Amino acid sequence: MEFESNELWDSSSELYNSMSLFISSKFYVTITPGLIYGGYILVNDEPDDYSSIFEIIDSTSGVFKNDNKEHNGKVFLRYYFEEDEEIYDEKVCLVIP
Repeated sequence: MEFESNELWDSSSELYNSMSLFISSKFYVTITPGLIYGGYILVNDEPDDYSSIFEIIDSTSGVFKNDNKEHNGKVFLRYYFEEDEEIYDEKVCLVIP
């Protein structure tokens, strides 16, 4: 799928709508375009009302502690930049209750 970079900053863009439909159908959960957008803008240091349901948690290589199964059943997003097979700026954000 091709998209314009300005779609990354529009919660109602076709990009987020397509991602939402794909994820929701594959995992049998409801993931809204605004949810994906909220996580993306949070990890890119541009938080707004959409990102207020997320918090960035400590992680290493996408792995985070789940003591006492406190994060079971929650939605999380992993963000990172990859270049020359190296991962940079990795962040995991989790939907908070």
